[in-house]
Amino acid sequence: METFALYLLKSVTWLSGFALIFFLFLRNERFFLLNRIYLIVGILISFFFPLISVHYTVVLPVITTIQTGNAVVTGVQEVSRTPFINIREILLILYFSGILCVSFLILKQSKPVINSIKKAEIIKSQPVKLIRTAEYSSSFSFFSYVFVNPSITDVETEEIVNHELAHIRQWHWLDLVLVELLCMLQWFNPLIWIYIRFIRQNHEYLADEVALQRTSDPAVYKATLLNQIVGSPVFSLTNSFNYSLNKKRFNMMKNIISSPYRKLRVFLILPVFAMVLYAFATPDYKYMDNSPGISFPSIQALSKVVKGNVVQQDGKSLQGAIIVVQGTTLGTSTDSKGYFLLDKVPEDATLVVSYVGFKTRIVKPDFTSAMTIKMVRDTVNLPGVGTPPPPPPPPPPPSDINGNIAPPPPPPAKIRSFDGKSPLIVVDDVIKDIDVKDIDAETIASMNVLKDKDATDKYGEKGKNGVIEITSKKGIKPILKDSEIKVKKYDFNSMQTRVGGKPLYIVDGVIMENDINSIDPNSIESISVLKGQSASALYGDKGKDGVIIVNTKKASLTGSSKTSDITVTGYEINQKVPPPPPPPTGFYNDKNQKYTKDSILVVEGKPEQNIDKTPFVVVEEMPMFPGGEKAMTTWIWNNLKVMGPEGKVKSTDPVYVIFVVSSTGKVKDVKVKKPVNPALDAEAIRVVSNMPDWKPGYQKGNPVDVMLELPIDFRYN
Repeated sequence: METFALYLLKSVTWLSGFALIFFLFLRNERFFLLNRIYLIVGILISFFFPLISVHYTVVLPVITTIQTGNAVVTGVQEVSRTPFINIREILLILYFSGILCVSFLILKQSKPVINSIKKAEIIKSQPVKLIRTAEYSSSFSFFSYVFVNPSITDVETEEIVNHELAHIRQWHWLDLVLVELLCMLQWFNPLIWIYIRFIRQNHEYLADEVALQRTSDPAVYKATLLNQIVGSPVFSLTNSFNYSLNKKRFNMMKNIISSPYRKLRVFLILPVFAMVLYAFATPDYKYMDNSPGISFPSIQALSKVVKGNVVQQDGKSLQGAIIVVQGTTLGTSTDSKGYFLLDKVPEDATLVVSYVGFKTRIVKPDFTSAMTIKMVRDTVNLPGVGTPPPPPPPPPPPSDINGNIAPPPPPPAKIRSFDGKSPLIVVDDVIKDIDVKDIDAETIASMNVLKDKDATDKYGEKGKNGVIEITSKKGIKPILKDSEIKVKKYDFNSMQTRVGGKPLYIVDGVIMENDINSIDPNSIESISVLKGQSASALYGDKGKDGVIIVNTKKASLTGSSKTSDITVTGYEINQKVPPPPPPPTGFYNDKNQKYTKDSILVVEGKPEQNIDKTPFVVVEEMPMFPGGEKAMTTWIWNNLKVMGPEGKVKSTDPVYVIFVVSSTGKVKDVKVKKPVNPALDAEAIRVVSNMPDWKPGYQKGNPVDVMLELPIDFRYN
């Protein structure tokens, strides 16, 4: 639209310049052929010269800049919002309506003439195709046809034919076709209608000049003109014999010799050339350094306009996409409908289109039509988790206050009795012949461990290998909420109350600040584990990560004989407590957000608008594992249950796990990108699913769902 409007403006300017020079200096001159050439050149220049762009150089000083870090776009042009009533569209409709009206007028005037040619008798004995018809009172020529009224005498007909024959042989109809085409484009320009009159009038002067040379009596020719003084319609593509029949036309028939130097008046158009070319010239900017002898190459003319829209692969528009001219700070961003407009783009420029979460595209600008740029979503891979480095040497074994070395901590998730036999398992006061590891930890409400005399006094000979009393949880999940578990345990570091938290240790009613593993396990009477509200109610903020209460036998904290200890399945080292299920319909979560039956999130009585649930791949602020990537790698390897080298699963490829970190930091939608091994795939999914809450990703200041990809390598060095 803008390019075509500029073309029209240039075309109107050229034609107006030619029309003004002709009106002021050439219309009264008797150089009719030179005037015709001048008028035709004006038409052709108005058609083609607007397509030519003239350049000139502008020298600018160099502004020294210092750039640090990543380049920042500072020349962003914000696309103005299109008003409801688009003025440009209204003007465009009016313009094309004018073209249709002019075209319709030309066809309407030409159709009756063509119909007359079809039904009239054509006299071919004359040098022209003569048609005598009473439909028209005056005479005229239409291309190679000459129309004459039957009432005209033969003498007058001969004079008229001589006149019209000059129109036909000099191809005056071609001038009329060109100017009518230009009139269709510039119908709104008043000077185009005056220009048409100049051409028609000059045609009559040329034809009169030839007719007077061919006639035997100039007085008869002039008398014939006077007899045709009765007006008749003037058709667009015809030359009327009595057109512009006035005193000036008769004066132009006089044989007056003019000075040939008067022909030089046509060169008065040259200043018009200079002014129009300079007015529409395009600057070429050349940057010169202040230092002598140092210059920078010129930049191409910044005169082109690029427009279009940026969309996703599915055709949806992208608001806020950045379009920048590569190597410059000239750029813009897309509006709410994905459209953009960028002005002053060099012809040899390259556009860089970017949007967070999508691959950056580099495209060549299209100056002729609107561009459609499709963006492809990008994928961000987390750093791979490979075989961990060799572990550091173990620390020296802990010792008690008397210097005695405490026994090494036992491996987790294993139950060992004094003589290597399995202990007695009692579940809800019923003896079960099962392994405690087979019991789902989420179903346990409390657990009590009996040894030695306590076990045999209560269960007789069956309890000689120790007894584990388990009470099943009866109520609503999640487990351990406001519950108390009593165990006897050795490795206190494995008794974490939540992932990443450090519990509070209470020994005989006193907060224990030293290493809790220095306590002899044989001196322990009982251990109580408090979590949730129970821990916070008793110990305040200190108990937010849970409380472990140890009651000793009031003997000695020093160790004597060491016996095998019992650890409890479900409370292994660094085991993650499963997250609670979502609250049921009608309940509120900890953020005062209500879940309705339609799964619409309602906050303070107002529905939250979640239009696009597709997770991002790249956002302005990516999600982060608590403690960073190094902490994530350590956490994964502390929680992987892999087989040792003697029984390892052979795999040469890592397992790529795809998962989503939700806007609340939860890990969800965990799956394997490409199966490698069923056992390894399942273990990778289990570990990633049990990850603690992440710091969520942010896009435009709002937390959003982000999809990540994590490779886990199970191979051993």
